[in-house]
Amino acid sequence: MKNNNLIIRVMIALATLILAGSLWILTVYFYDEYLSNIFTMQFSVLNIFIIIAVNIILAILLIYLIIRLIKGLMKFMSNYTLTEGIIGIIGVIISLRIAWVMEFIFVKIPVVGNFLLVLISIILGVVGWIESIKRKDEILAFIGKGKKDDFSSYKYVDTSVIIDGRIADLAKTGFIDGTLIIPDFVIDELQKLADSADDLKRVKGRQGLDTIKTMQSESYIKILIPKTEDVTINDIPEVDGKIVRLVKINGGKLLTNDFNLNKVAGVQGVKVLNINELANSLKPILIPGEEFYLNLLKKGKENKQGVGYLDDGTMVIVENGENMVGKDVFLVVTSVMQTSAGRLIFAKIKGEI
Repeated sequence: MKNNNLIIRVMIALATLILAGSLWILTVYFYDEYLSNIFTMQFSVLNIFIIIAVNIILAILLIYLIIRLIKGLMKFMSNYTLTEGIIGIIGVIISLRIAWVMEFIFVKIPVVGNFLLVLISIILGVVGWIESIKRKDEILAFIGKGKKDDFSSYKYVDTSVIIDGRIADLAKTGFIDGTLIIPDFVIDELQKLADSADDLKRVKGRQGLDTIKTMQSESYIKILIPKTEDVTINDIPEVDGKIVRLVKINGGKLLTNDFNLNKVAGVQGVKVLNINELANSLKPILIPGEEFYLNLLKKGKENKQGVGYLDDGTMVIVENGENMVGKDVFLVVTSVMQTSAGRLIFAKIKGEI
């Protein structure tokens, strides 16, 4: 690494000297009278040093701007996959060729013709980049190298789903088809948790590894644990960021029950399957007027309320149920409210007016 940095510094120094020399030659070329003055010793030595210093400063500034431009381009390109970058560059080249074909129109326009040509070239280049990347799947399919339909059935599993454990039972029912992809960095995170000194983390890590082992041994769904070799993925420190990037590159869907990861993936255009949302949607629906028995467990927040829970964890708030805490009561549903955290059921004791 140190040798590489030394080479880069030497190259920058040489580039600066070459650029300064080029600027000096241009100065002499445009002001050729200076050259004769130098040879006749009529040109001030101070002026020579001033010109050289100005040229060196300009060269350093230009090199600095070039380096910033290169870094900006590298950062911009890092947001795209190799395939997207190649397709985007091809789109820019085609767009520029179209602009050059239009050159004969603009050269006839006096004064501003060349400026208009440059402007049109920039506009077409940007449009070519955006449109080619937007239609990359169509382009790849057209040249016969598009993604196979099988990729759409790939489901990438994050750490939270594996630790949760419900994925094993869900896969056993057959409601999840295709292939489950568990990236190697997810396995590494589970291993770190399993080796943690913290008891809770250690239990979670071992539970996750046991879940994977169970699914592999019962073979009711295909599981792949590929090695991630893409540098743009491995350079991302967070596991959540890595898996979102991986799904975005390869296609398929992200299987998670992490609320924040769900939001981040959705913003980046990744399709998400959230097990918690699935569980909420499968909870039995009680409608107003329906009757049922329930054991009240505690007092509610409001005056005289009692609170109980259905088997699926849905909270039931009972009017005037404070005195019935600890007992089984016969209730009738008065209203149902759907919230972001789940469903709330309001009820009253049967026979109460």
